[in-house]
Amino acid sequence: MTGPLVDRLLEECVHLRPLDDPELDALRRALLVEDVLGVRLTDEQIAHHVLTDPAALRRLSATRHPRV
Repeated sequence: MTGPLVDRLLEECVHLRPLDDPELDALRRALLVEDVLGVRLTDEQIAHHVLTDPAALRRLSATRHPRV
């Protein structure tokens, strides 16, 4: 995973307006992360606190679960 791609993902996630429903917001962010990084997230990774934390997003890019 290239640094610029991760930086782009972080920038896009920051600009997403939060939704009133945290679970729906996490799902929306998960779809963006999967699309940009080309990965499949685990159920544990589809969590608002993970998908709004820049350090956690960088770790996701390092521990990829490729899409099948």
